[in-house]
Amino acid sequence: MTYNETIIKALSAIALDPEATELEQADARNEILLMVGAIHGYYDHKGIQRQSLDYAYKYGSRSNRETH
Repeated sequence: MTYNETIIKALSAIALDPEATELEQADARNEILLMVGAIHGYYDHKGIQRQSLDYAYKYGSRSNRETH
């Protein structure tokens, strides 16, 4: 099993964990999508921007979104 497969397996467990909050489950699902390249980035439930390295290199890693 590769490093990415191990991480995706762990994230899948969180996404399916009935004890995880809906926000934690959503973050885990979004992180899987980010890892496999289905999305370039997202904001997690704490308002932190998560993005792929390719996207950050191409467009910069700073966000214009204000967080409170």
